[in-house]
Amino acid sequence: MEFTQHKDKGNQYFRSGNYEKAVKEYQQCIDLEPKNAVGYSNLAMAHLKLNNMEEARLACTQGLTCPTDDKLKQKLQYRLNLATTAKRQKTMDELTIKEVDVLPGHLASL
Repeated sequence: MEFTQHKDKGNQYFRSGNYEKAVKEYQQCIDLEPKNAVGYSNLAMAHLKLNNMEEARLACTQGLTCPTDDKLKQKLQYRLNLATTAKRQKTMDELTIKEVDVLPGHLASL
């Protein structure tokens, strides 16, 4: 199959909510045309839907290195921001914060 066929199939899977299969199709797009930013953009969105923030971030970063138009660059940058912000929030949510009842003497003025 060609790039467009995999993209269209991926889009069908995406629209039906089958993001795992969409990821596979978009990865096929990238394998066929590694300099086509569309594959990376679509892959990033599918990963965002699967809450795979690191994979989405990586797809956006790779897509931004490809020659493309400004509209697609903006889309990739937006998705990169979503992935980075969500990843940061997830990390913050996983932190265990312990209250300190008594500060050591050298920190008492804080």
